Amino acid sequence: LALSIIGFAIMKCSQHCLELSDHKMLRVSFIKHLNQERDDLNKERDDLNQERDIMAKNLDYTQQILMSRGIDIESLLPLDDVKVKYREAMRQYDLEPTDANLAIVEKLDEVLQAHPDLRAEKDAAMKAWRLKEQKKCQEAYQIMRTFIPINYNGATPAKLQELG
Repeated sequence: LALSIIGFAIMKCSQHCLELSDHKMLRVSFIKHLNQERDDLNKERDDLNQERDIMAKNLDYTQQILMSRGIDIESLLPLDDVKVKYREAMRQYDLEPTDANLAIVEKLDEVLQAHPDLRAEKDAAMKAWRLKEQKKCQEAYQIMRTFIPINYNGATPAKLQELG
């Protein structure tokens, strides 16, 4: 009886030790997981810092180019103001077609074409046009496919007539 009680106690103790060991292993695994996440975040931060540095260099380069052309990036005007100035410059050039007036028109044209709001307007207009014309274009394509086969490259006139 005493041996069975001692055996039972040893068995319970070893079971408890295994539970503690499993818990400790779980904690170690969790700590490894957290360390891996930290390492991943550090790598992502380093990548973002590198991207930021590249973008800062590109911005500096772009500013230098614009300044060499007489365009101060700090004075980026609203799109409507640029359009008004461009129209005024065009009117002035129409009245006096001099090289100086042409240079002003060209400079404002570059500013206008590079303006992010104008690009957004053009993209929106193109998207609206595609939505409006998509059905017509698809119908025209289907009609065209009735008399121009898909595989017409290298086909002779006789072969095209044979295909219909």
